[in-house]
Amino acid sequence: MLSTRLSLVPVVCLVLAASTPQHAQNVAVAELKSGIIVEQSNVAPMALAMEQSMDVKMTGVGKAILTQGISSSKQVATHSGARAAAVLTDAQPTFLFRFIPQSSWGDPSAMMAGEGLPVGTKNPKEFVLASMTVDGDTRVLDTGKIQKTKFKVQSVTPNEFRVSLESALAPGEYAFFVGQGGGMPQMIWAFSYRAAGH
Repeated sequence: MLSTRLSLVPVVCLVLAASTPQHAQNVAVAELKSGIIVEQSNVAPMALAMEQSMDVKMTGVGKAILTQGISSSKQVATHSGARAAAVLTDAQPTFLFRFIPQSSWGDPSAMMAGEGLPVGTKNPKEFVLASMTVDGDTRVLDTGKIQKTKFKVQSVTPNEFRVSLESALAPGEYAFFVGQGGGMPQMIWAFSYRAAGH
């Protein structure tokens, strides 16, 4: 079994802390050119910060080559922190995906948007929402053992889509990540769900 480790340059992302005034949060969300915005029934909308891991292991690459893709390679991405910065208390929030317009894909400023969705993506169906495994003070995504959370997609504008969950969340750690081409679990938009009062 072939095993490799990938190192990715860390990206500094804007995190909307709970201490940020509500007005400032709303302005930031309104001005967000690209990203994922959480809409809950009990609090103001907030943007999920993008996290990027430098600890990614790939396995099964040789087998995938030998079988010409019949057997796919797997990735295990380890993210720091046992809990995401964004903590939700609504078991069925909605998520507004705001994509970079295709006409701006060649704009360098669009590509540098730290919290933005990857240039070239244009629909939430290209993403996976999965639960993360907590291991000590880290959260782990293993593409070979993914537990997906199903969701529905509704178009709002050509570049905005609202995602609604098909079932209520169980308490735990979750993350959206690009699921195409074997997946990109090293780049996530993460959140924790905790029932109110817990």
